[in-house]
Amino acid sequence: MNNIIILKRSYFVSFLFLMLANYYCIAQDTSNLSLKRLLQLDDFKSIPDYNVRWKAFSWIGLKYNYSNPRNCQDKKIKFDFLVSEVFEEKRSWFKKEHLSNDQIKVILDHEQQHYNIGEVMSNEIFAQLSSYCFDKARAKNQIDSIVKMNYNYYYQIQLDYDYDVYYRGNNQKNQESWNSKIKIMLIESRQKRKLAETKKNQF
Repeated sequence: MNNIIILKRSYFVSFLFLMLANYYCIAQDTSNLSLKRLLQLDDFKSIPDYNVRWKAFSWIGLKYNYSNPRNCQDKKIKFDFLVSEVFEEKRSWFKKEHLSNDQIKVILDHEQQHYNIGEVMSNEIFAQLSSYCFDKARAKNQIDSIVKMNYNYYYQIQLDYDYDVYYRGNNQKNQESWNSKIKIMLIESRQKRKLAETKKNQF
């Protein structure tokens, strides 16, 4: 079964999209950290919106499904979950005109951090869902609630990230601080996911 919420709406479809608009940014430090996907300029395939000042617009989503219901403690049930973040290329755009290669890299690196936050959300949701025993009559609502709760939390982190970098001054220092913070978030969330994968059949 597939369930995903779209940001800004309340009904369920195939993907959860985080609409993230970016204007200026400072390069990130990803040393000693392997990335699931390294964003490239060619990944941004949509037509840019020239009515806004932003240099790039990213749609980052979450796809999840669950199957294999089985008994859990107290007459509840567990599922096997597949959870992954998605970069929606056909909805993402980049204004590369009049930008140097260095400026393009700076913006791409900032967008990468938004995608990395999406991976953190994916890992956290997987860990929480995989460890939960659901009421048989309310399983879908409980799953949807966990996803929505995490969406609200990580969507706010995405907004805080842009606000700190763009509007609080000292862009480079704030960007570097977020680079370190997101790197730690990625490492910790991957550890949680790995632990959840090893324990998913325990109850």
